[in-house]
Amino acid sequence: MIFYLGLFISFHAAAYGESFSCSFGSTGACLSYGDKVCSSFGKCVDRNDVCFDEYTCGFGGFVCKSDYDSLSLRFDTLVMEYDSLVMDYNLLLKKQNLLINNYSELLEKYNSLVDEYNELLIRNK
Repeated sequence: MIFYLGLFISFHAAAYGESFSCSFGSTGACLSYGDKVCSSFGKCVDRNDVCFDEYTCGFGGFVCKSDYDSLSLRFDTLVMEYDSLVMDYNLLLKKQNLLINNYSELLEKYNSLVDEYNELLIRNK
């Protein structure tokens, strides 16, 4: 009896794992190699595409997984480029502030020397 119960559970689990459901008014399909499904708008997908519910990705209806992966990779690349540019900017900003401080110190020294020179001129007249 236990053997039959185990067989029933394993068969039921296998059948359940392969099942899928569709929303009311739609029909499911299993695609074979090379098969495609096309909507009334002329957009087609094959068995390797991953589709999302209508309007999940805007008015386009669906996105192919390869396109999504490509865009995701491009996004990650742009984020890394942006982060690199931010680091470069911050480094340049530090250098600019250092140069401004050096310039201010040199200007202060220059003005001090000009004052000293003018005082010497007045004394030696």
